[in-house]
Amino acid sequence: MSNTNHAEFAAPQSVFDIPKAPVEGKDPFFPDSMRLFASQVPVQASTNRFQAPAPAPAVVELRLQGISGPPERRLAIINTRTFAAGEEEEVPTNAGRTRIRCVEIGADSVVVLVGQQRRELRPRAGF
Repeated sequence: MSNTNHAEFAAPQSVFDIPKAPVEGKDPFFPDSMRLFASQVPVQASTNRFQAPAPAPAVVELRLQGISGPPERRLAIINTRTFAAGEEEEVPTNAGRTRIRCVEIGADSVVVLVGQQRRELRPRAGF
């Protein structure tokens, strides 16, 4: 009988540095996305008691691309995703992926919730 020693192999740990600004790097899968930078909390460098107001949150751009179906079962296409009334899903936006809930689909408009904000979407002119 031979006594074979099996060496334990430890895989190296991957280390990912998340950039703090667009000049430091970008998301390779979504290079135009700013979501990496939007989630970071800014550090207060100044001890001045008169601080500038916090920047306004990014406006999430939603586009109603179409409405179809009979009145009792309408579907809406918002930022390339298809919704029925009551459905909730993430959609690609200018601020990264954003979860929206489709509340109501009318003949020429759609009501959605973005977080707690209620928005009415209308198709572009000439739709």
